[in-house]
Amino acid sequence: MQEELLRRINTLENSIQELKDQLELARQANEDLRKQKDQELALKDAQIADLKQKMEDMAIEFGDMLKETLDKMSEKIEATSNEWDHDAGGDVQKKLEEFNIGPIGM
Repeated sequence: MQEELLRRINTLENSIQELKDQLELARQANEDLRKQKDQELALKDAQIADLKQKMEDMAIEFGDMLKETLDKMSEKIEATSNEWDHDAGGDVQKKLEEFNIGPIGM
């Protein structure tokens, strides 16, 4: 009976050691996964920051493009307005005479 108990103790101790080894392997695998996750998160955070910066740069560039377009349109409107003011009196009178309407107010 004592031999049987010693064999049983020996078997259980071996089982305990195997379970401890498995536990250590599982802990190491868990640690490796955690490190990999942290690295991937850091990479994704860097990509997000880079894309946010690109979006900000594009927004600024687009704002500059809109301002440039507005300035050009304003210049054209002003030039056309000045041209219209300058030509309005004489040209209208000439066109009216061409159509034999005569001067305004007659």
